[in-house]
Amino acid sequence: MSIKPPSSFLSTFLATATLLAVTTSIRADTPATMRAGVIADGSVQIRSVPVPEPGPGQVRIKVHAAGVNPVDWKRATNESNGRIPGRDLAGVIDAVGPSAGSWKVGDAVIGLAASGTGSYAEYALASITAIAPKPDKLTFEEAAGLPVVAETAWRALVTVGEVKKGQRVLIHGGAGGVGSMAVQIAKAKGAHVITTASARNHDYLRSLGADETIDYNTTRFEDVVRDVDLVLNTTNPEVTQRSIGVIKSGGILVSIVGEPPADACKAAGIRGAVTGPSSGEMLPRVVELVNADKLRVHISQQLPLTEAAKAWELSRSGHTRGKIVLTVVPASKLVYPIIPNVGGAMPLPQAAEQPLQGAKVVFEITAGAKPDEVNKGVVRMARMLNVYGAAGLKATDVKVAAAFHGEAISAILTDAAYQAKFGVEKNPNLPVLNDLRKAGVEVFVCGQALAIKGIDEADVVEGVTVAAAALTVLISRQNDGYTYILIP
Repeated sequence: MSIKPPSSFLSTFLATATLLAVTTSIRADTPATMRAGVIADGSVQIRSVPVPEPGPGQVRIKVHAAGVNPVDWKRATNESNGRIPGRDLAGVIDAVGPSAGSWKVGDAVIGLAASGTGSYAEYALASITAIAPKPDKLTFEEAAGLPVVAETAWRALVTVGEVKKGQRVLIHGGAGGVGSMAVQIAKAKGAHVITTASARNHDYLRSLGADETIDYNTTRFEDVVRDVDLVLNTTNPEVTQRSIGVIKSGGILVSIVGEPPADACKAAGIRGAVTGPSSGEMLPRVVELVNADKLRVHISQQLPLTEAAKAWELSRSGHTRGKIVLTVVPASKLVYPIIPNVGGAMPLPQAAEQPLQGAKVVFEITAGAKPDEVNKGVVRMARMLNVYGAAGLKATDVKVAAAFHGEAISAILTDAAYQAKFGVEKNPNLPVLNDLRKAGVEVFVCGQALAIKGIDEADVVEGVTVAAAALTVLISRQNDGYTYILIP
């Protein structure tokens, strides 16, 4: 005669077994401790702390990069010592807690660190409602610059402001983190975008889609702007007060620097609003814009986690364009790239295919780039060399040549010629190109392309060889056994 356990016992047993089955999926190589930036008397210091464990509805993320926001250092003076600051992160899930839905170990994500943890660390926790798939178009460093600023801008303009096609929108502080996102989001929604910024940022803002730019150092915006439908203020409370008079009746004033004065807004026949805290719930919408090429991130500074204190100093200056990002790489696996500032590389000794000594590659680079961005062909060469460095090889262990023609020839112009052509003070390609040439990369430019576009050879930066044609370079190098790669 069989004896059945009581139903309550069976239910408990099954529930416990199910919980154990789904509680955690964890990588076996996760260490017990990690490096993290922690608050110490209002500043940030790097220390060793325990790796956190995910709870219900959470995932643990191996952080590749963390974004720096002003709120990080503003709160530090009132936070207890030992807390890890930071919310923005991009990385790869390495553990999931119970009820984590479809998220799994190995998923690349962006998100906001959960309350009680921070992103200035090698590992961080995040709620499954506060993460989204990392856009394939972005590096981890670029992706880490998105979450807080992009969601704040989305909430301000779309959730609260309900911006519509054809409306006139004024954005204060357009070159900052939130402001630069807001300019692009408003433009994506079909608005006419006006923004305030210093004169040096006007070309940058026009490249993001701004229709009008106002230099706040020389012009009071209320003297030149009238009847806007929506104002977003990202700067200071004084600008909030001054903005009331430029909004048409029935319009809205949204502020992220304190609540607009209710009585003054009511008297002007407008609404005043704040965005509320970022939760991460809008990140899927943000990712959609990135994937549609309607939203991009500008990284003004990229520093290692160990220089978090320096990142705060830069943020305090208040003059950064776009975002400051911390790269977070375990110290035991840090690889110094052959070409700096274009992404590091992690050694993967278990990978099936490894870089080989003696490889020869010739790049054909034809497409141009936005005036303030490095040409993707230049970046591709730099990252390839960094992969070789990660495998323990030297730059001299691979031979690389590049032939620029078509719109890509702007990448090899001197600063003076670049400024004359695009109005941008410095050619952003030159620092990387100089490092590539120092590493032994041969750089050629098509003489025919120069002639067609009326560019004098004197405008070509020193160290770049003017070839009769790009085709001659490609044929001669392939004849010498080089592999051909096209960067269209």
